[in-house]
Amino acid sequence: MEAATSFIPEINNYKIPDVPHIRLRTLNTDNTFFEVFKLQFVSGDMQQPLLTEFNLVLTESVAITLFGDVEKAIGQQIQSTFYFFHPPYTVTAVVKDPPANTNLPFDTLLNFDFGISTESEEIHWVQFFFPCVFETQCSYRHSPICRRAS
Repeated sequence: MEAATSFIPEINNYKIPDVPHIRLRTLNTDNTFFEVFKLQFVSGDMQQPLLTEFNLVLTESVAITLFGDVEKAIGQQIQSTFYFFHPPYTVTAVVKDPPANTNLPFDTLLNFDFGISTESEEIHWVQFFFPCVFETQCSYRHSPICRRAS
């Protein structure tokens, strides 16, 4: 296996000072997402944009819609109206929009701690519902999966 990631998709409601209601398709994930999905960065932290809690990555179209420019989006804060008890999220990067034909549409990527290093092993057995994606190389030519992939 070359890389793996987990994410939780949800529709979340946000606000900024000038716009009281914004509905965005959110993927709660971490930096491993960028190891599996090779997104094109437009602006901001391209190395570890989801390094700390409450970091947020926007798509290019959302950044332009909300802030007028991708460069102006960096450092801006967006408040969740659903998770109102969280402090505002900080935009750390902007990526190109996913293709229209994707089966994983998103407007924003939000840092989410899956508790891998801090939780006991038992907690991972209840987290089976998190979608996971694995990137592998097919090395066994007789495998039906590898033949289909090549």
